[in-house]
Amino acid sequence: MGKHCFVRGLLHYPDSVKYHNLQCFIDRVASHPERLQYIYFNTILMLRAVARLEPYLKAFDYCSSATDEDDAQTLHTVTKVLDIAKTVGRFDESVLFRGENANVSL
Repeated sequence: MGKHCFVRGLLHYPDSVKYHNLQCFIDRVASHPERLQYIYFNTILMLRAVARLEPYLKAFDYCSSATDEDDAQTLHTVTKVLDIAKTVGRFDESVLFRGENANVSL
């Protein structure tokens, strides 16, 4: 839904210039509070998952086919994302999983 607001009309530009279509975003997302809440919730949920993966992401050997500087930059970027995830991705998970269907076994 959201990505279409940023690449709409791309085929009309042969040089592949992307642009932001603010009116499309307002019409499809911003004017619908429940959609904004879903985006917010999904973002927080993803950040929480990233925060839980911190030990694995920090221990991973980020080595590319490029230079050591590129590898250091990658690790620096991952560290910045993890820092954001630790501070922003907080919520009480126990509130989400309550009720008769909370312990579903497959």
